[in-house]
Amino acid sequence: MWFLLHSKTYPFGLLLLVSYAHYTKSSHIDTNALQMGGLPSTELKETHWYPDQVWNATNDELSYGIIILNRPIEVHASVLTNLWRKAKIRCTVDQGTDRWLLFLNQHNLDPALYWPDLVTGDFDSVSSNSMGRFLALGSDIVPTPDQSYTDFQKAVMEITKREKIDYLISIVEFNGRLDHCMSNINTLYKSSLPIYLLSAKYMSWVLRANAGLHRIHLNPGFTSGKKTLGLIPVGSPVQQVYSTGLKWNLNNHTLAFGGMVSSSNTYENETTPEVSVKMSQGDLLWIMQLPSHPRTESVTSNPRTESVTSNPDETSNSSVTPHHHLIGRL
Repeated sequence: MWFLLHSKTYPFGLLLLVSYAHYTKSSHIDTNALQMGGLPSTELKETHWYPDQVWNATNDELSYGIIILNRPIEVHASVLTNLWRKAKIRCTVDQGTDRWLLFLNQHNLDPALYWPDLVTGDFDSVSSNSMGRFLALGSDIVPTPDQSYTDFQKAVMEITKREKIDYLISIVEFNGRLDHCMSNINTLYKSSLPIYLLSAKYMSWVLRANAGLHRIHLNPGFTSGKKTLGLIPVGSPVQQVYSTGLKWNLNNHTLAFGGMVSSSNTYENETTPEVSVKMSQGDLLWIMQLPSHPRTESVTSNPRTESVTSNPDETSNSSVTPHHHLIGRL
């Protein structure tokens, strides 16, 4: 559910976010509930994040779209096909279309069951064979030649024109050209729609200062084995950063390029259930390492219409009850 308090439908602009993620409720905390370096403890909004639910697509109350960008696909097949099946809308971007078709062939998956709803881009690199294959299967081919925006940004625009979704997952490895990696992060920073960057080993998204206190809920698979994480400032210096649940917590620090960034951090211990982050100004890119062993699933004959039988491994948390999530933006 969205509380949409602005009239602009254009997804890239200077927006003030009331709350920018998956949270269960507006909350109040007092100084006994959480000590965060003397920050005001009343009327503090809480934003709750559940990366396991995103990675395993286990929250049926939220809808999402999935985008395949132009990088080699290294995400585990069981994870990616599960995400693809449960997405409300699916998009391949330019040569990401070739990457997707190659992935299907490598895993003996029928393209007739895994075709994208949209194929977008300026089409300067995608092959005519992939375009023709998916066009014949029913994909909507949408040229986006405007060079004022990246293909990733334009894909987000096209998706949000067609479907009302709660968030996006972009499949992309953090390798290859550094300028592309930075551009992808910039798309997350500028977007009014929550976007996760998902690779084989990492997941990242933006924590907004005006979303209040961020609580990132963790399962043991996400914290065991000295998993690494980072808190990287984006856009501008991030002021008065506080954290709990980390090995090297932040206590009224300023994070900025040219100053301090929190890289190669990790969790307080391997059973840390939650990390909390609060800042007074600025936005942070949260980068977390994923479990090495995803759950396994049985693949149905028709991923677009049939249900999925899942067998969670240690990363699943059966003790977490589903919540009704609210997402707000201004």
